[in-house]
Amino acid sequence: MTGKIVSAEEASTADILTEIQECVCRKKDVLTGSSRIAALWIQYLEMVDILSSFIKAERTANWELHLEALTRMLPYLAASGHNLYVKWA
Repeated sequence: MTGKIVSAEEASTADILTEIQECVCRKKDVLTGSSRIAALWIQYLEMVDILSSFIKAERTANWELHLEALTRMLPYLAASGHNLYVKWA
């Protein structure tokens, strides 16, 4: 099997990845609208994704990723009543 070797940057900017992301988002929207249990699990997976991004940012000292993860955390912190964390952020 011979194939063209591509860099990680080329692979991450491929058009097919954008199409896959759009397809996944559409499926999430359908599931969220049709089932409360599915909506709960999708929200849980999103929160786990945010937490893993935050941990990765802390371990790699990536300031941009840290700010992005913190920004994504804010609605959850505010909804759960952690107003001091929201104020600090």
